[in-house]
Amino acid sequence: VVTKEKVLFVISQKVDEEGVRAAQGVKSTNDGIEIDFEALDTQEPESLPPSTEIKNLFMNKNKVGAVAKLELWDRWKAMIDPEKLVDVTAGIAKILYIKDTAALKRTNWAASMAIRVFKSGILRAIEKALDEDEVITHEALAEKAEALCTTDPARIKAKDIPSDAHLESCYFPIIQSGGEYDVKPSAMSNANRLKDDVIILSLGVRCEGYCANVSRTLFIDPIPKLRQAYAALLAAREASLKAMRIDQPLSEARAAAEKVLAKHQLDMYLPKNIGFGLGLDFRDASAILNAKNTKTFQADTLFSLSLAIHDMPLPKSETEHAKGSIASLKKVSLLLADTVRIRADTAIILTNPKIAPIDWREVSYFINEDEEEDDDDNVSETEKMDIDESNIKRTRTRGAAQEQFAQQNLSSVKERQVKQAALMEAALAERRRVQQLKNSQHNNDENDDDKIVEVRGAYPSTLHYPEELSANEVCVDTHKEVIFCPINGVPVPIHISWIKTCVQPEADRAAAYLRLNLYAPGQSLGKDVPPSTAAVIEAFGK
Repeated sequence: VVTKEKVLFVISQKVDEEGVRAAQGVKSTNDGIEIDFEALDTQEPESLPPSTEIKNLFMNKNKVGAVAKLELWDRWKAMIDPEKLVDVTAGIAKILYIKDTAALKRTNWAASMAIRVFKSGILRAIEKALDEDEVITHEALAEKAEALCTTDPARIKAKDIPSDAHLESCYFPIIQSGGEYDVKPSAMSNANRLKDDVIILSLGVRCEGYCANVSRTLFIDPIPKLRQAYAALLAAREASLKAMRIDQPLSEARAAAEKVLAKHQLDMYLPKNIGFGLGLDFRDASAILNAKNTKTFQADTLFSLSLAIHDMPLPKSETEHAKGSIASLKKVSLLLADTVRIRADTAIILTNPKIAPIDWREVSYFINEDEEEDDDDNVSETEKMDIDESNIKRTRTRGAAQEQFAQQNLSSVKERQVKQAALMEAALAERRRVQQLKNSQHNNDENDDDKIVEVRGAYPSTLHYPEELSANEVCVDTHKEVIFCPINGVPVPIHISWIKTCVQPEADRAAAYLRLNLYAPGQSLGKDVPPSTAAVIEAFGK
């Protein structure tokens, strides 16, 4: 409550106690305006009768200011002539627009918590649901994420946040998929099942009154048009960040994004608002990032930059060859939101993209494998339909695809392994025969060439391979000292005694590399080669 002579803060238990104690030490401003606090020990202060202090404040005053959005507004209107009651929301918002050190620190904590909840909670839960073909609703996933917002920060590796910091969710997390999308901050998670198509995730964390917000879009078996649209959205995001400079109007952020999307004929899908200012209130209505706002960016102001492509149509010609549920989408929305701080020279993102990823390779998933054609002409049409349906169900997720790969390749791999074992056994038998002949001819000549070479086998057959093997990942069995390298989709075991050097060259945009140099005949082995490896090369490399 504000008058010309005094500012009275009516507070409840929801207010940060530490901040209140610090503020109560301030009795007046530099202009001599008195500052006081009225603490109401209840969660519903509007239900209490007005105190003497409040009554005196409203008596004989020409004008009294208050915040219209608060629940106490109607109560103040009943105590004074409505014409004398002034809404001071805009003035207070202007004062709080530029953040002090304490506000920036708490916003940093909120952002750190938000991205770690995103990565450790919501993203892993969605990946698990997709891998295991789990039936889970948007609401159930959102409830898990909301519970993590109040957990101990150390539990999700948010070590930069004090353990006693008061953390809560800004809003009920928003999970959307299946073609029904709402990119507004007021959207809600519904009770529909999570679909493996385009998934939008949004969550916000409040730390002692200050909020941070993050949104990402995941793509399951995306079609080329979605990748192109996402690339355009990333470019628009970069353009908006460059436009968020001190003394530039807020409208420049949207204009920059619209200009980029127009080059890709996507500007018609850009929402009117692409974000808003952040403060004690999650959404500062005076700092909306739209095409008309002439308010300017200032140092140490905070924004939620929310770029979206909303309700972009997907023609049947684009989706007819798509895999998974994405084939049934008729329209789609993409959303990227981050918490941004304006500094003297640039705009920085507080919701670290390295933890809450935005790179295409980290937000796109390919989980539905191609179905193999059935070459058996004797299979009836009914049986073919049953097989196709079974294949579709079993290739829904990456985990099922790997299981299918193992089953399809087990017989051929086993057969090849048996042939290799038979050839090795025949070679060893021949070698033993030659060695025995040499020993009988040179009983007195003992040297290393006359010794039988012992060939070590880590696995009797492919059935003894580790269960966690992947068809497209390098795996290490530390117990057997074996590295499995995927070659043409088949995990090939290599014992470490055969590895000469292991080098990881610098990665490029296409992939990361791991180079294994092996011992082989014709090389200079050197003194570091294991004796068993040297003996095998000498025996079988001639």
